[in-house]
Amino acid sequence: MQKPLFKTQSRTLSKNTLALLALFTVVMTYAQNTTPFLTSIQNLTPQQQQSYVKEARQRGYSLTQLQGLAKTQGATLDDLTLLKSVWSETEKNRNDSVAEEATEKIETNFGENGDLTFFPDTTEEESDIFGSSFFNNTSITQTPQLYVSTPAGYRLGPNDEITIDVWGASENRYEATLSRQGVVRIDRLKPMYLSGLTLAAAKRKIQKEFASIYTGLSDNAEEASRVYLDVNLQKARSIVVNITGNVNAPGTYTISGFSSVLNALYAAGGPTENGSYRDVTILRGGKKAGSVDLYDYFVKGTYPSMFLNDQDVIVVAPHHKRVTADGAFKTTGRFEALAGETLDDLLFFTGGYASAAYKKAVYIDRIVELEREILKVNISDYSSTELADGDIVQAKEVSDKYTNKISVSGEVYLPGNYPLDQTPTISLLLKSSNGLTPDAYSEAAILYRSKQGFVNEIQTINLV
Repeated sequence: MQKPLFKTQSRTLSKNTLALLALFTVVMTYAQNTTPFLTSIQNLTPQQQQSYVKEARQRGYSLTQLQGLAKTQGATLDDLTLLKSVWSETEKNRNDSVAEEATEKIETNFGENGDLTFFPDTTEEESDIFGSSFFNNTSITQTPQLYVSTPAGYRLGPNDEITIDVWGASENRYEATLSRQGVVRIDRLKPMYLSGLTLAAAKRKIQKEFASIYTGLSDNAEEASRVYLDVNLQKARSIVVNITGNVNAPGTYTISGFSSVLNALYAAGGPTENGSYRDVTILRGGKKAGSVDLYDYFVKGTYPSMFLNDQDVIVVAPHHKRVTADGAFKTTGRFEALAGETLDDLLFFTGGYASAAYKKAVYIDRIVELEREILKVNISDYSSTELADGDIVQAKEVSDKYTNKISVSGEVYLPGNYPLDQTPTISLLLKSSNGLTPDAYSEAAILYRSKQGFVNEIQTINLV
C-alpha cells in the first residue's frame, strides 16, 4: 500500500519540478527578449514610445530613474534625449483622460528585465537651485545640431570624416577619414597629420600639400590656371566621455564630437542637490584641461566654447558657498557664490530688484558660530560685503500704505484716488473728478475718515 503512495508522491514531485522548470524557462526567455528594449526605443513607433513611458509613469518611475535604467543598458545620448522628449509629450497629454481611455492599449515589457531598487524612490520636486531648471526641462533638446557649420573652435580628431573640394582650372573631390593616429591619406601625397587642428589650420596644411599636385593653388598662378580648395567636416566623430562627481547619472556616455560640457552634463541629468554649477573640471590624459562655470551661460549667455575629446573625464565638484535670495528680487532661489563674490554679484545673478522692492538696502540672515544674526547692508556697501555660506539675503517690498491718498466714489465722472496735497478741499476733489453726474444727489456727500486702517469718523458734508 505504501509503494503506490510513494510512486504517486514521486510523480507529483516530478510534475511540480517540471512546472517550476517550465516557469523558469518562460521567465528567462521573456527576460532575454526584453533586455535590449530600452536601447532600441528609437526603433519603436511614436505610439509605442508613448505607451512605454505612460506605463513607466503608472508604475511610479521618474524620468531620472528611467534614464538611469536606459544608461545601464548602454543607451546613447540620442536615446536619452528621445526619452526626455517622449516624457514631455506624455506630461502635456496625461490630463486628457478621455483621450487616453480611447487609445488602444499597446502591451509593453517595461520593468520586466530590470530591478530598479538601486534608484532612490523619491518624488521629483522642482528645485530652487539656480540653473537646475535647465537640466530638469524635458521639452528641450540639447543634442548638438549636426547640420550647421562647423564651429570655429572645433578640432579634428580620429574618425572625423572630411571632404576636400577642388575647383577652378581643375575639379575634384576627396573624402577622407582621420585614422586612429589622426592621419589622412590621399593618393600621391604623403600622410597628413590633422588631429588637433581646426578646419582653418587643416585647410592651410592640406593646401600646402596639394600644391604639389595642383600647381594652380600657388599664389603666383595665372588666373586662367588658378585652382581653389576648400575643406569641410562631413561627419563629426563620436566620442566617449566619463562623467563623475556630483551628477544625477554618473557614468560613461557616447556623444557627438560637437558636444560641449553643457551637452554632456545635460545627458547626465545635471548636478545633484550638492553639486556645483560653477566648478566643473575637464580632465584629459589625467591632467586638468580646463574648467567651466555654468553661470557664464545661465547669467551672461556665453556658451561653453571648450569642446570635448575622446576619453575626457568631467568632474562636478561639491558646491561652494550657497546663499539664498529671497523676497523682492526678479529671480529668487539658491545661488552658488565663489570666494570673493559680494552682494553686487548676487544682485547681478538675480537680475536685479523686483519693481516693488525697497532698493536702498538688503537684510542678511547669517550664521555666526552657534547662532544667527540679522544684518542690514546699505546699497553703498554692497560691493564690499562678501557673501558667506548659508546667507539668506532678503530684499523687502515697500509698504502698500499711502501718505497722501484720498478717494472719491459714487456719482462722479472720474472716481478713484487723488493726491491730498493737490486736492485739499472737497470742492477741489469734486473738480478733479470732473464733477457730479446727473444721477447724483447734489446737496450732500458723506465723508469717511480712516485711522490705522479703520473708519473712525463719518460726516455728512453740505455741497450747496
